[in-house]
Amino acid sequence: MFPKNELSSENYEQQQFSPDQQNNIFFKDNNIWLSNKNSKEIFQLTTDGIKDYAWNIPNSAWSPDDRKIFLRKLDDRKVSSIFRLLITQNR
Repeated sequence: MFPKNELSSENYEQQQFSPDQQNNIFFKDNNIWLSNKNSKEIFQLTTDGIKDYAWNIPNSAWSPDDRKIFLRKLDDRKVSSIFRLLITQNR
C-alpha cells in the first residue's frame, strides 16, 4: 500500500466515509482506494478488480473503531443480459 498524492477522492460516485469521518473509501478503476482527511494521502487498497468482477462500495461497512472495512466483490462475468419488452395492444 503506497500513497498516491496525485489523486483526489472528491469526484467519485461510489464512496463511503468511516464513522469518525477521517477516512474515505472510494471506487476507481474497478478497485478500492482509501483517502485520509488529515494527511491528504490516498492509498490503493485492492489491485485485482476487473470489469464485471469489481469491488462493491454500496454494500461495504466500517468497523466501529474505523480500523477495518468489510467489502464484497461482485462477479458479473457470467450474468446474461436481461431484456425488458413493452407490449401494447392496438384496439
